[in-house]
Amino acid sequence: NPNPNPNPNPNPNPNQVGVSPALKAAALRTLRAFALPSPPPARLANAPPVVAAGAAEVAAEAIWRALTAPVLLDGQQPQQPPTQETELELLAGLKKDLEVEQRHQEYPQTLAFVRLVRRLLSSCASASRPPPPGLTRHVAWIGEEVFGRFEAFGFRHEEHKWELASGCLAAMVQAVRDYSPDA
Repeated sequence: NPNPNPNPNPNPNPNQVGVSPALKAAALRTLRAFALPSPPPARLANAPPVVAAGAAEVAAEAIWRALTAPVLLDGQQPQQPPTQETELELLAGLKKDLEVEQRHQEYPQTLAFVRLVRRLLSSCASASRPPPPGLTRHVAWIGEEVFGRFEAFGFRHEEHKWELASGCLAAMVQAVRDYSPDA
């Protein structure tokens, strides 16, 4: 007697919808575009430098807060800022999505996230601001879990392997170049 329910999950969550890595990557690339660092402001000769956050630097912080904010199902905005727990939820989701990408041997979402992290770091550094809280944990994940293991990943296209490796290295260099561990 075959099972009449083709869904192998007996208790599906109606709020859980699968989204393709390519679509998630497109969303991350869009967010990245909003965090493009502003060029330094022009200044008059002998005038002191002006350090002010531009729209992109403020956007970088807002993007990170939005990515790590608690999610409410009723559509209301959370009143509390992101916590370590919600930052870890983002990281857990990235890890699960990386497993999906590994099965398909394509990594659009991971690469888009790596590039977004680099852009967020660059935007904050250009405004002489520290990285958003929790971002360094994700840089560590990029270094340890993505770059540290990418040789074991399968790749449908060889050039994507080096694109991912290059992106990881660029994000880690950005983090090291712009920020001091003593700060």
